[in-house]
Amino acid sequence: MKGFFSIILILIAGSFLTAQKIDFDTSGSWEKLQSKAKKQNKYLFVDCYTEWCGWCKVMDKETFTDKNIAAYMNEHFIAAKIDMEKDYGINLSMKYRITGFPSFIIFSPDGKLVYKTFGFQKPEKFISELENALNLEKQLKLRGVSDVVDLDFPDFYKKAFAGNGKRIFPTAEIIDSFYISHKNWTDEVTFNVMSRFKMPDRVKEYFLTELDQFKYLYDREVNEILSRLSNEKLKIAMDAADEKLLMDAVEFTSKYLPEESEEQIRYMKLTFWSNTENWQKFAVEFQNLIETEPFNHPSTINSYCWDIYENCNDPEVIANACSWMERAIKTDPQYAYLDTFAALLFKNKQYDQAEKYAKLAIKTGLENKDDVKSTEELLQKIQGQKSKK
Repeated sequence: MKGFFSIILILIAGSFLTAQKIDFDTSGSWEKLQSKAKKQNKYLFVDCYTEWCGWCKVMDKETFTDKNIAAYMNEHFIAAKIDMEKDYGINLSMKYRITGFPSFIIFSPDGKLVYKTFGFQKPEKFISELENALNLEKQLKLRGVSDVVDLDFPDFYKKAFAGNGKRIFPTAEIIDSFYISHKNWTDEVTFNVMSRFKMPDRVKEYFLTELDQFKYLYDREVNEILSRLSNEKLKIAMDAADEKLLMDAVEFTSKYLPEESEEQIRYMKLTFWSNTENWQKFAVEFQNLIETEPFNHPSTINSYCWDIYENCNDPEVIANACSWMERAIKTDPQYAYLDTFAALLFKNKQYDQAEKYAKLAIKTGLENKDDVKSTEELLQKIQGQKSKK
């Protein structure tokens, strides 16, 4: 009898463990996925990824493995993973304007796009997004989006959605000629072109003048265009190294993207200060943000700190970056982060600590089959400096 109950417990445990994994469909068959969602009367969740996307891998590792996420998704969704740079994934990326990864698109059982979210998200935030996707009041109302995936997109649009490294982007003249020949500037094809490429000034003016009409047709999707316009203003400010122009970009963002402006403006300021190499102001801004999402994530910290390592020679800022990276490796001691920490310690002339973490980075990297050649070269430089003492 004891053996019988042991077998039952093993079977139950096995079923429980299986249930904690998201049942992702990776077949890539769009028609079958839609049919399956309709038949089961479930929403269709699509993880839009690429092979080179680092944040996609972080999402797989930290969020999709969460048992609560898995249970919720298996209950409410047909889940699929589709590479947006292969096969029909390219068609979907063109249709639904997927240009950043990871992106997550959710469809109603009858095939209507009702929700989009993007970027790495921790489980507690991501489950809130999933709940929003099922909330009728928070779903997209895309009156201007047809059910047809394969629209009559211009060739220059299609070429911009080729695989990474194969994309060809149109000249300003090609874009301008499209708007001259295409008279309806509010239809779906034109909206997708607007979403992908910089608009001529007259089209930009038209878009902002007719913003209410665009919002009626494309709901929150217009925010992607507004964000790009905001970034265009930021680039003008950075090219001129002009703080007044930065504030113009900030004001535009506050006016047209009020719900997203707080985080967007933080990124804008950090980007401006780093690109104009005003590292003191960058450090003050980042220090104020280090406790908040998403700036406290190790990958975000690592990205900014590597920029500091490569481009900044201010001893105070380098010391701050060392403390930020120390925080990052305590959370996630992976090879890339250990390497950045060792490099910053070396630049900060903390040679003993730099040697310690360079060796740890190499050890960690070899265990995970990473290419550690650059860290080995760094270690030689560190040891060379130590030998001069």
